[in-house]
Amino acid sequence: MLILIYVAISVVIYFVLKYFGLLNVNNIRNLIQKYGLWSYLIYFIFQISISTFICIIPFEDEILTASAILLFGPIKGFFAASFNMFATSSIQFLIGRKFCKSLVEKIIGEDSIKKYQNYLSVKGEIMLPILYAIPLFPHDSLCILAGLSKMKYWYFAPITLIM
Repeated sequence: MLILIYVAISVVIYFVLKYFGLLNVNNIRNLIQKYGLWSYLIYFIFQISISTFICIIPFEDEILTASAILLFGPIKGFFAASFNMFATSSIQFLIGRKFCKSLVEKIIGEDSIKKYQNYLSVKGEIMLPILYAIPLFPHDSLCILAGLSKMKYWYFAPITLIM
């Protein structure tokens, strides 16, 4: 069911982008530059939306970083993408912490969650930087999983910012 929802959302996003002519990089760049400083907010909302709905796809972070560099230039694009990735990772951590726990609890049970949270809180803190270093690993899914663990945000945030 979840896969069907992802497919439906992806198809809707594709047709909306096609309708507005936003499947071409030059059209997107012209639209972004038209809004000046507001373009960073537009890109931020776009990246959060894409990262949240398509968080299981590898290369998603790299594609969004490349798109920021294409749209804003190398220096501004790098900083825009870095800020957005940190903010998106933090939001996904909080989504995992606040919303996914009850869903996972219903699926695998409260006892299993406690057992795995203890495991993840010890091993997760060691594994988080290692998994971030793997280029093809879906980092957004990792942020949600970190939110499900007992990992503290104040441990998660600096590692996410550095990696």
